[in-house]
Amino acid sequence: MHTFRSARTLSIFLLLGLLGVAVPHTDAQPPWPNLDVLQNYPKPGVSCSLRGAAPQGSEKGQSNALKNRYQLPTTSFESLLLSDIIGLPSGTPAVRPTSADPNNQRAVTVVGYVREVKPGGTMGESCNCQAKGKTQVDTHLELVLDPNNHDPSGKGMVVVEVQERIRRLAHQGFLTSNIGKDWSTPMLRAKLLGRWVKFSGWLFYDADHHLESWQVDKENTLDGSNWRETGWEVHPVMAIESGVAPPSDAVR
Repeated sequence: MHTFRSARTLSIFLLLGLLGVAVPHTDAQPPWPNLDVLQNYPKPGVSCSLRGAAPQGSEKGQSNALKNRYQLPTTSFESLLLSDIIGLPSGTPAVRPTSADPNNQRAVTVVGYVREVKPGGTMGESCNCQAKGKTQVDTHLELVLDPNNHDPSGKGMVVVEVQERIRRLAHQGFLTSNIGKDWSTPMLRAKLLGRWVKFSGWLFYDADHHLESWQVDKENTLDGSNWRETGWEVHPVMAIESGVAPPSDAVR
């Protein structure tokens, strides 16, 4: 079937050429890269799979694989408000959402004000096979609805993240962006900090920080100091558009 279609297409192009009709030149789209295993990461001679440093079949491994997704959704991204993400169910102090939570399978678009951009997990995270280099670890971007929100306790703040596989896809031009192909932490900080930005990617509940969010620890008494509003993130980010208008739930 494929051979027949190819031959038929070639015949049509030849006929158009004989009739003097210009045939546009088309470059074949390069295949989507296979990044299931990163070679020589986090150091030469070492490889890192989607499950990171976690045992195969473990809940941590399944959670890491969600963090390390790099395939675009088969449908369009669903538009959500930042306040919608904050309102997603976060379980109870004793019961946290798992990798099987259906919200983890939602591809979403959200607009927020970028109040901070910095390396995350520099002590070494399981999802990154304990990588610690600032060019290797994820980029944490903090989104708020009030540009004047600098509360260090994280009230009203939602995290979105760019990870290593995403940086590689962006560098090769596979992802949609109006900020270029360099999604390194310094470049993201230079181009996004202090701006309203639209991010598209996968919803993910980071259970590692379950007791560090205001949605779960409402009195800030359970596990050290809260530093975020919710454990729900957009992680990984797969499209970026800077210079957008504030959303309808923005604080004006």
